Amino acid sequence: MTTGKNGSQEIETRIGTLEFTHDFANGFPTDATIEKLYDERDFQRACQAYLWSLPAVSFAAWQRGVSKGLGARNGQPTEPYFDRSWPLPDFEQI
Repeated sequence: MTTGKNGSQEIETRIGTLEFTHDFANGFPTDATIEKLYDERDFQRACQAYLWSLPAVSFAAWQRGVSKGLGARNGQPTEPYFDRSWPLPDFEQI
């Protein structure tokens, strides 16, 4: 944190330098700082939207695979598909 000659304050962050009139607690952010903070908020929201959508997209892909790959209709139970080229373990020995 640095203090300017007119009492403004600058704070170094990972998104750049944030400038405030007076000090951080009693001052106001400059227009450039407001723009940086809005851009950062938009970036964070986009990241959260992506992360929150992953389960829904994954489920939709699974549902499409079951319906098209296995021929199941909506609500129809299916048995698990195993690749028969791999030998199944003998569970009685385990």
